Amino acid sequence: MHSEIGERSRLKLEAVPSIFDFKTPQQESDRSKRMRLRCARENSDMTDTVHLYDVQEEVVVESLPLSSDSQLLEEEPEIEHDDKEVQCEIPVVGPAAFDLNYKCSLLSPQDQLFLTLIKLRQATEDIELSMLFHVSESTPSKIITTWINFLYFQLKELEDDFWPSMKTIKLHMPIDLSKTFGNTRVILDATEQPIQKPSNVDAQSKTWSSYKHKNTLKTMIGITPNGAVSYISYAYAGSVSDGQIIERSTLLDSNKFSP
Repeated sequence: MHSEIGERSRLKLEAVPSIFDFKTPQQESDRSKRMRLRCARENSDMTDTVHLYDVQEEVVVESLPLSSDSQLLEEEPEIEHDDKEVQCEIPVVGPAAFDLNYKCSLLSPQDQLFLTLIKLRQATEDIELSMLFHVSESTPSKIITTWINFLYFQLKELEDDFWPSMKTIKLHMPIDLSKTFGNTRVILDATEQPIQKPSNVDAQSKTWSSYKHKNTLKTMIGITPNGAVSYISYAYAGSVSDGQIIERSTLLDSNKFSP
């Protein structure tokens, strides 16, 4: 290495790189050494494992014939479908269930009612219902709309039967409640169901619920002291107050709370 006065130091053409005496080579730390040994052992274990797999015995799997559905039912009788519980619902709605405006030839009225109940109970998506019942994706929506309207008019005829007499209420009233609130006839509470946001601006304002912070429909539900549903009001826009629903309901009829 040489340099002129005021110039940068330059290497000579015949210079060869070397380790200087004043600079000791960097030694491997204990931690790095342990890591290197650990990786070497893991690689060795993986190599041994591969060799073990190579010498394993071949297993021959015999293909068994598939059993038919009838054979499965004979072997496992408890898995046989029992639709008696579904069929018992049909007499409640009457023979009109077999003569609806919208008819689905692929499903019986029993299955259509069952599909509707699944939707109401579990909020199952239409595409999932279509796969369960082997129908098109648009069919469940039509069936549910038809049956909701049909059940409304059919079950509305039982409205008077929902309201029990005071004698019946006291007969089934819980003991603890009868001691403090023995004259209780009905327990009321408003419930709100979220709905899709309406496209109409006026409808958006009327259905907006400041309590739920979404568009809803509000209904007043009444139960007896022992928990049986005894009253269901009409559904109103979510912005209506509980008091307004009571004022428009049949609860204020003079004979409603007669013995």
